Amino acid sequence: MSGSGKKQLEWSIRATANVLQTEDHITAENPAAAQKVTNEILRVAQSLRDYPMLGHLGRRAGTREITTPHYPYFISYRLTPRKVIVLAVIHQSRKYP
Repeated sequence: MSGSGKKQLEWSIRATANVLQTEDHITAENPAAAQKVTNEILRVAQSLRDYPMLGHLGRRAGTREITTPHYPYFISYRLTPRKVIVLAVIHQSRKYP
């Protein structure tokens, strides 16, 4: 089969910082939980390479959002013809500016 249709996954500086801050914050209380949360965020983001339409329309024009199934986070992303660009990773209790 030629071409798998997978999109490239690109992380914005903001999204990378969001994940690192989340991991640091949880690690202070529970390092094992921090690893689980981080792994889930990364797993969901990776799934967008194969299924970029899994999420729903985002709060901002031109974006989409997907929630993590086991933790209260959502991933904001934008699609291009070849890429999924992760814009931010946000705890659901926080306001998304």
